[in-house]
Amino acid sequence: MADITGNGPFSIFPSVDRQLALIEGAGIVLRGGGHPMRLVRIGEVVSFRGEDALEASLVNGPVRAWNLMVERGALDGRIRLHEGSPPVPMQLDALVSIICVLAGRYTLHAPGRDGIVLRAGDGVCLRERVDGARLSGDSTDDRVLITDIFDR
Repeated sequence: MADITGNGPFSIFPSVDRQLALIEGAGIVLRGGGHPMRLVRIGEVVSFRGEDALEASLVNGPVRAWNLMVERGALDGRIRLHEGSPPVPMQLDALVSIICVLAGRYTLHAPGRDGIVLRAGDGVCLRERVDGARLSGDSTDDRVLITDIFDR
């Protein structure tokens, strides 16, 4: 997680593929190397290369962002937002899955871990493939970010 409190250049990480998701605040706009990337809705995700020279502009005050950075050519990664109560399966082929609850309450169902309750601000890291693992929310207002990291 990163707290972004002011406008300015974004950190450069050569040979790294990056994804950024807005998790708190009114939004951020990244400019440079093409079209502006706008994150103005909680859970929105943008992807970019770590060597891209980007300038960040805050929409209306500080934001908190969820960062995924993977070495290009070594690993792949994906941040996905799940909203609402329908169960969401975990990726079976992920090396690591990181769950970050943004709003509401989710229950992790998995063999040997059934019934773990996660609330807004909670997270869990699954470091092994768990067949049949899934998350279920309590209401339509629930939101969770799931970050999966894969072998190339």
